[in-house]
Amino acid sequence: MNRPVSGVDSKDSNQNGVITVFGELESIELTPTSPSDTVGEERFFTATGHCWWALLLGYLGGHFATFVYLRRSREPTVKSQA
Repeated sequence: MNRPVSGVDSKDSNQNGVITVFGELESIELTPTSPSDTVGEERFFTATGHCWWALLLGYLGGHFATFVYLRRSREPTVKSQA
């Protein structure tokens, strides 16, 4: 008679595992071995968002300034008749 033997194997940082059981399986409970790591703190997320907004507004402001400059340089200059 085969005794139940279990094994866990993971090749991708404990994200997925393989459990092999020989014999009759009555019940199984899977729980994580350690709590999930968080991606980062909120303050870093906020700072990154502020940087992206600054880049976007700077980009749009540069295009607006170019538009105004080209528009003014195309207009004929008016000289005062004194």
